[in-house]
Amino acid sequence: MIPNLVNALVGIWLVYLAVLNPARIGEGGKAIYIAGLVILVLGYWARGSDYVKWYSGTNIALGALLLLTAGLQSILGSEAITFWMVFWGGMTVAIISLWAALYRPKAEDLPRNQSAA
Repeated sequence: MIPNLVNALVGIWLVYLAVLNPARIGEGGKAIYIAGLVILVLGYWARGSDYVKWYSGTNIALGALLLLTAGLQSILGSEAITFWMVFWGGMTVAIISLWAALYRPKAEDLPRNQSAA
């Protein structure tokens, strides 16, 4: 639950960075690289406690996509592509991580051969 909450905060920070502070995106992609790495590591950490594994799988894929975006930003310098990748990546990470942190099904909603994590 804690890695998902931290991932949600990182996602919100990425959206802030893209919308309200776009100059930091154009500084060579260091902030995007660090955020992508944090999301990737926290996604692997959250995988053990997630009730549904696709939450953390999606966050791992988005962290890798942000790492790729940071690498392309340093090579190509395309701020338009970087803006949209950071914006939608951060938005998706924040929503999925917050949902994964809050979603805990009731015991009666589970199939008979499973128990709540």
